[in-house]
Amino acid sequence: MHQVLPVLLVLCALVCGVWGSTPVALLHGIFHGSEDMDNLTMWVDTYVPNVYSRNIEVHGGKMGSMFGNLSDYTADFARQVKADPMLRSDEGKVNLVCHSQGALVCRGYAEMYAGMDGYPAVDTLVSLSGPHGGFFCGDEGCVLSDEPLARMLVDCAADMLAYDTWAQEAVVPAGYWKDPFNITSYLEGSLYMPYVNNEIEHTDSRMYKDRLLSLSQLVLMGSPIDGVIVPPESAWFGFYTEGSAQEASVVYPWDDEQTWRQDPLGLRALEDQGKVTYIDSGLVHRGYLENESFFVESILPFLL
Repeated sequence: MHQVLPVLLVLCALVCGVWGSTPVALLHGIFHGSEDMDNLTMWVDTYVPNVYSRNIEVHGGKMGSMFGNLSDYTADFARQVKADPMLRSDEGKVNLVCHSQGALVCRGYAEMYAGMDGYPAVDTLVSLSGPHGGFFCGDEGCVLSDEPLARMLVDCAADMLAYDTWAQEAVVPAGYWKDPFNITSYLEGSLYMPYVNNEIEHTDSRMYKDRLLSLSQLVLMGSPIDGVIVPPESAWFGFYTEGSAQEASVVYPWDDEQTWRQDPLGLRALEDQGKVTYIDSGLVHRGYLENESFFVESILPFLL
C-alpha cells in the first residue's frame, strides 16, 4: 500500500487539477548534487502555492557534473524533465530554477528541447549565476568549486588545450571555456557554447533563437562578488573583449552595435518585449542556495 499511495496521489493531482502553479524543475551546478538544491526546493514548496517541484540530479551528481560533455549532460536533464508527467502545466509548460553550470544547461534545454516531442516548454527561466557569456580564469587558477579535484580538472583542461576533442568530450566545463586570447580556436573547437549562444551559424540557429524568444521571462542573476564565475558579468552574457582578460575590458552584447542589431540569439528582442530581468544579487556564488530572504524577495515573484 505504501508503494501504491504516491502513484495514486500523482494520478489524483493530474485528474483533479490539484497543482495550481506552473511546476518547477531545479538543477544543481558544477561539483554539486541535488542535495545542494534542497533548500531552494523546500522554499519553492513552502512559498509557491499548490506547486509541484522536482529537484533533478544529472549524471549522478557531484563527480558526474565534471566528467563528460555538456550536450550529453543537457540531454540527461531533458530526459528527466520529459519523463516526469507532473513537470508540465495545463499549457504544457515548466519553470526552471538553475544554479551555476546548471543555469547554462537549463538554457540549453530551453533552446534544444523545449516544446518539442513531448518535452515541456519553458515558461520562466531563473538563472542563478550561470556562465552564459563564457568562463575564463587565465593563469589565476580556477575556482569553479571549492573542491580541489574540481579545480585541478578545470586547470588541466585549460592548460592542455580545452578545445581538443578529448577535453570537449571528457570535461564538462570545457564546453563553456572561452579563451579571449584564442577566439578562433574557441569558435572552431568548442562543441557547446558557440552553438547555444548562436555565435556561429549552424543548422539549428533559427530554432534556438525562436525557442528562447518563446520564454515568458528570462531572469539573469549575478553578482560582482560571486567569487566563482569569471568574469562575474558572464551571468548577464558579459565577457572580456577579444585579446584581454582584464575586468575593465568586459563588454555586453549591447555594446557591439552590429551584433546587437543582428540579434543572433534573440536577447535584444526579448528585452524589447520586457521579458529579460537583470538582477545584481549582491551574493557570493553559494549564497543563492543558503539565503531564504533573498529567495522570497527576488526569486519567488517570478514563480507566482
